Amino acid sequence: MTPYASWAADATNASGDFNVAGKATVKNAEVANELVVNGKATLGGDVTFSKGVTISGAVTVKDTGSLSGFGTIPVGGII
Repeated sequence: MTPYASWAADATNASGDFNVAGKATVKNAEVANELVVNGKATLGGDVTFSKGVTISGAVTVKDTGSLSGFGTIPVGGII
């Protein structure tokens, strides 16, 4: 990335590290390989996962809502 990329209205085909020292607003972002967030992430809209999701740690639900799908009992489970 050239030193002038920070002056441009947009940056395309940038390579290397890209550091933002403030708020970054990104629309329609696609991560091709791996996204690592070191710290807190807040997602303000609907989130869709097309593959598996692995969570290492606790999950906290702060709002009431509903669970859709097959629920917590596996299909064919005996209760």
